[in-house]
Amino acid sequence: MLTDSQIVDFCRAAADWHTLGRSHDISLSCPFDIGAVKSTRYSLANYEAYREDWKEPGVAAHRDTPFGRLHVYDNVRRGRGETRGTLFVMDFGDVRAMCFTGRSSSKRQAIKPPAKNEIGTRCRNCGAPLS
Repeated sequence: MLTDSQIVDFCRAAADWHTLGRSHDISLSCPFDIGAVKSTRYSLANYEAYREDWKEPGVAAHRDTPFGRLHVYDNVRRGRGETRGTLFVMDFGDVRAMCFTGRSSSKRQAIKPPAKNEIGTRCRNCGAPLS
């Protein structure tokens, strides 16, 4: 299970990747919704092996950020009926954080707007707490 601080570090690493290191500000640069972040026990080696079986494996990139090493698989399509997207994976020892920006055609996700009392305290893109 991911802790809140691990999720925030994952969002900050993704913001670093998204802005080519110019910003760690998750309120402006986090490329995904925090609700889409999942924990997984799959190892990074598993992801590399599974990638070969995906319909369109895309391009792999790895970036060292101040928050940890981020593994990004851009323009991937994991299977029939899914849109292309970017898969983000970050290793936190016994668990990995992952997020896929594509969607399954059968599971469309709506982005929930923040509550009025949360405006300014949470990232407007991913919902992570600002600190």
